[in-house]
Amino acid sequence: MNCYLSDKSLKAIVIISLAYVTPIVLTGGLYIDDIGRSLTGLAWMHDGRVLTSAFMILLSGGYPVTDIFPIGNFASSLLIALSGFTIAKSFGINTRSLVPISLLILFSPFMLENLSYRFDSLSMGISIVAICIPFLWYNKSLLFIVTSVICVYVSLQTYQASSTCYLVIACFFCADEFRKSFKNGMLLGIASCLSFLTSTLLSSITWKALSLDMNGRGGIINSQVELIDNIYKYIDLLSDATNYQLVFSLALLLLPCVLFLMYVVRSGRKFHMKALPIIMVALALIISIGPGLFLSGTWWTPRIMIGAPVFLTCLCCWALAVNGDNWLTTVGSWLYLFAGLILCVSYANATKANNEYIDSIISMARPYISSTDESNLVINGEVKRPARVKIYDNKFPILKHLIPTYMSNSWTWGVAQFKRTDSIGERAWGLRGERRVNAIKNICSMRVALANKDFTLYSDSNISILDFNKVKCAN
Repeated sequence: MNCYLSDKSLKAIVIISLAYVTPIVLTGGLYIDDIGRSLTGLAWMHDGRVLTSAFMILLSGGYPVTDIFPIGNFASSLLIALSGFTIAKSFGINTRSLVPISLLILFSPFMLENLSYRFDSLSMGISIVAICIPFLWYNKSLLFIVTSVICVYVSLQTYQASSTCYLVIACFFCADEFRKSFKNGMLLGIASCLSFLTSTLLSSITWKALSLDMNGRGGIINSQVELIDNIYKYIDLLSDATNYQLVFSLALLLLPCVLFLMYVVRSGRKFHMKALPIIMVALALIISIGPGLFLSGTWWTPRIMIGAPVFLTCLCCWALAVNGDNWLTTVGSWLYLFAGLILCVSYANATKANNEYIDSIISMARPYISSTDESNLVINGEVKRPARVKIYDNKFPILKHLIPTYMSNSWTWGVAQFKRTDSIGERAWGLRGERRVNAIKNICSMRVALANKDFTLYSDSNISILDFNKVKCAN
């Protein structure tokens, strides 16, 4: 019966995961870094993602990398769903809640950005599933250590942000072991830490051998102010991800888990049975935030918040493994998936509306921009959010983080949008530094090529300025 349920559940997970990502695929747009990769074919070596570069170059039939959309997006959705399934099976979950619990990671608001990339999505999915695989053999010491070292290394060389989730999962399995045996809990904890450190060391050696600078990321904070600022940014991002549907479903989902944790505290006769499991859960919660709190210049974007849904999945799985299934968990998890689906569809529709608006601006401005090889473009100000998108923004605040405003001052991707249509010079990526400042200072001496309610386009020789600030010039 259990095998039948497992096979049936896996089929359902595959079908649901592929259906879930379909609205995102149907938008058909390029997402942030996709714009640059579609123009340059640049790989990921500068980000320290060696295996991602090698894998995508292989799939592309050589360098430069090419767009394999939508294969990567569908595959990533499937891999992320299998990540949750792997965690659930590692805990021995084989109940009616197996399907919705397995899909908690995929349906998280923080996964929408990862699923949106054409070029990066597949490697992100590989990185997430890799850190889950070793726990299928958590009770087989040697096999667990070997697979952990390999899989964490794969995760670090594909998408580093997901690697710390290995420790989140390890904390929960240690918590479960501590309820039974102090010795087994300690051995699993030591094996997990040593495996993670070994993989990190091997990755560092790889990056150093290849002289990779990791794109200048990873500096440690040097002041209390930076730490507090990071905490505020984290809380802001977390709060924006919530809405009444998610809050309600989470309440139902987490209630049995909270009751279970209270049971653990009351029932344990020894320290390792009572306090250590709770300490491990608290440690997992801290780690789930990731190292971002302690890094300078952290990019607080939804895609780095992988730890949150992994923590939620592990907590639910542990409670189910010990307490058994219950209707609150089943109903709560299905409601959570429904809320996630509504958000996904809304995100896809808002993204499509935003892309259409941006395309209309490009269409209006393109005929008035110099088309010589030396032509360049400066964006002054920030394009407004279309009215249709603002409705979604107000309903789901996290969409403000998920749908970028590309045409925003010196951000590269705004100019890159015009490069997609060959509107500016082949080697032009927008003026920088002092050249940009000087161009804007001289804006009033330039010819007005086009003016409407959305922007004013100034042109002079080989430089055009797309002005959203509506600079007032004296006649």
